[in-house]
Amino acid sequence: FRALCLSLALTFSYQAAQADVVMFDGFAAQTAMTTMHNSVLQQRYGVKEEQESAEPALTATKPAKASLTFSPSAADTRKNIAKFIKQSQTIDPAAAAQLEAAFAAKDMMGAINQALRKLGLSHTNVADVYAVYWISAWQASQGQTHTPSAATFQAVSAQLSSNLAQSEDFTATSDAQKQEMTETLLIQAALIDASLEQAA
Repeated sequence: FRALCLSLALTFSYQAAQADVVMFDGFAAQTAMTTMHNSVLQQRYGVKEEQESAEPALTATKPAKASLTFSPSAADTRKNIAKFIKQSQTIDPAAAAQLEAAFAAKDMMGAINQALRKLGLSHTNVADVYAVYWISAWQASQGQTHTPSAATFQAVSAQLSSNLAQSEDFTATSDAQKQEMTETLLIQAALIDASLEQAA
């Protein structure tokens, strides 16, 4: 994944990559994930958002498991990329033009998906994709540019899976919504890593 992001770094200027890192539509996916986690805590352990229980009620009723995977659509991929580019235009038109040219010149999503497979992850699994995004964001906050092991990515995904699969909120998420979330997160993770490579 890091090697792919280095190619993105060479495609964009450092300033454009920096601008794109902060464009993420109000961090809607992170907000949604926080809501899901709060819901899981309440359902499984009786924990309220404003306080933590020292002895969680392990006998709480568990909801039906939600599917973390989805069937992707090529048409939705094109729509999601176009939406991301359009949103970026309001922040940095030049960076948006570079991003649009990069996606027109190469199947970036296909390359990203192939990189995920080498880590034992899937672009059609929300937990796998969120693990990639979280690790990229954490590394950016620490100024780290090394590539974590496949085992690290898989361990973070496993932790996310156990929570997401039991979220009632996530159960109602459609395949199209899952695809939009994952593809947005993957583009964002790639741009974060690209700017880190530029800084290095």
